[in-house]
Amino acid sequence: MVVKRRAGQISSVRRGWHIDTEGWTRLYGEERHLARVRAAWASSRLKRGVVGYASAAVLHGLPLYGVDLERVHLVLPPSRRASSNAVVRRHIEELPDEDLIEVDGIVATTLERTVFDVARTARAECALVVADAALRAVAWEEGARAYDLGVAAEWRSRMLRKVESARGVRGVLAARRAIEFADGRAQLPGESVTRLRLRECGWRHFVLQAPVRGGSGREFFVDVGVEEIRTWVEFDGVDKYIAPSMTGGREVGAVLAAERERQAEIVAATGWPLVRVGWPHIDSRGAFARRLREQGVVPPAH
Repeated sequence: MVVKRRAGQISSVRRGWHIDTEGWTRLYGEERHLARVRAAWASSRLKRGVVGYASAAVLHGLPLYGVDLERVHLVLPPSRRASSNAVVRRHIEELPDEDLIEVDGIVATTLERTVFDVARTARAECALVVADAALRAVAWEEGARAYDLGVAAEWRSRMLRKVESARGVRGVLAARRAIEFADGRAQLPGESVTRLRLRECGWRHFVLQAPVRGGSGREFFVDVGVEEIRTWVEFDGVDKYIAPSMTGGREVGAVLAAERERQAEIVAATGWPLVRVGWPHIDSRGAFARRLREQGVVPPAH
């Protein structure tokens, strides 16, 4: 909620735009950036351009990973050159009408153009996080836990045609890699980066959100299965154990006990060991490999 300035009770979104501090501290990074995008767009000086890149990603509801969320990304045509500053990052590009869409009253790049731009300019981790989430948005049916492989294939074909048509543009090879590897069955950014680290360590064949029927009759879904070594890999963020939306109001001890029971059933039913990684372990390939070795999994030499 935007409020009038009162010392100690508000935080600044940008000059002239403020939000109550209590509400601001509860927001995730993407939510804070979305507030900055909305405040920036409200400035008439910015309506000469189009919201793009990471800023368009948050407008489309896509998560980000390891990117600067302070500056709003704006795309302007070559005829309207303007410099970047501390609050706005301006990109000078010609955008065809087919790459434009209005989202909640803000003109932005389409979902597909946004994925392409982020994938070719951001780090590989963020590129995959955004591509996975976009593919999930178009091919995953949450209620039925169903992934439409046909829709996913069509999306990938469209994206690769966009990459091909942009041959010679900076970062198109990186964009191709992210799009080819994208999989909408990844539920969260941590799962996407985990899969990327597994590939960096030398493995190539994965199953995502694989259903496993435990001895109790319950069905579990496991983040990633590495087929070459017949091993499950689960990403555990802190929220899994403390966020009310994920714990169902249970105490941490109860959540941990349930996870131990779940793991035991998965291992007993499949014969595959299960290893766990968290945010510190996926920060780099080296940290990830060390974590796997601690749990008895040795990455292949490469």
